[in-house]
Amino acid sequence: MDNTSWSIFGQGTYELTEQWTLTAGLRYTDDEKDADHIDYTGSVATAPINLTDDFLSFDLSLAYAWSNNTQVYGRVASGFRAPTIQDRIQDDPEVTTADSEDIMSYEIGIKGQADRFRYSAAAFYYEINDMQLVAIGGTSNSTTLLNAKEGTGMGVEAEIQYLLTDNLILSAGFGYADTEINDPDLAVPAGPLTTPRDPLNAAGFALIDGNPFQHAPEWTANIELDYTHPLSDDREFYFFTDWKWKGETQDFLYESVEYTFDTQFEGGLRVGYRDLTRNFEIGLFARNITDEDNPIGGIDFANNTGYVNEPRIWGGEFLLRF
Repeated sequence: MDNTSWSIFGQGTYELTEQWTLTAGLRYTDDEKDADHIDYTGSVATAPINLTDDFLSFDLSLAYAWSNNTQVYGRVASGFRAPTIQDRIQDDPEVTTADSEDIMSYEIGIKGQADRFRYSAAAFYYEINDMQLVAIGGTSNSTTLLNAKEGTGMGVEAEIQYLLTDNLILSAGFGYADTEINDPDLAVPAGPLTTPRDPLNAAGFALIDGNPFQHAPEWTANIELDYTHPLSDDREFYFFTDWKWKGETQDFLYESVEYTFDTQFEGGLRVGYRDLTRNFEIGLFARNITDEDNPIGGIDFANNTGYVNEPRIWGGEFLLRF
């Protein structure tokens, strides 16, 4: 497969007043993909494939300096994803392709700081035309590229960072995202042993109109604590821990009882010693401290198999920087 892509772009910023700033940019992209598939089994009809497309995208934002430490902004932008070709064939009856997709996004937000406190918050909405999707498995060990008429998403995000003491920093964030596939006629095969929650069409395929995006939870959250204990100007002990949580997700394009993954969380920590003059660090670390079994994927075409995240891991590390 040969991929050829080139683009030309430019961006400029203009201060309308002391408080208002306008930023605008344009990008032109031209993309071409060529593929000659080789089928060693003789069961798949293959022919040279050529896909081309171009797109003119823009980025426009307006920012207002509310004060020396606070800024509010609005942004409108478009984007483009080039057409794609299935580059690997397993049990697929044919080579599939997906047309290019384009996106229009809107965002408003605020960010700033006050003494020991930093924060940011944003609300967003976007529409994807001809959304590229990948249908994996179902009735066979296959990968099928396809396009949905539209995909939409909306939500909010927020982050904070607070200096609890001179040596202890608390960081936290959360997000909410409501995503949806919009295509009344789009259907994909479901695993033969699964229990689909979607309506089925006449061929027995699951209609995925209204489903959320794959692996896209509505709710996410994270929290971190970073503590350092100085021994001198260039030496310190440190302690760091991070925890992440996400809500329910779907593993496939279709919704099923078996492959609806419940809420998940995972945490880690790291303790150690740094010498900034000698550029070395020694530490102990752990991941998945509570030894959670979080499903991260599955195989639906032969049996209802699932696989999980890595188990609890403890380790040590010595770093020497040159």
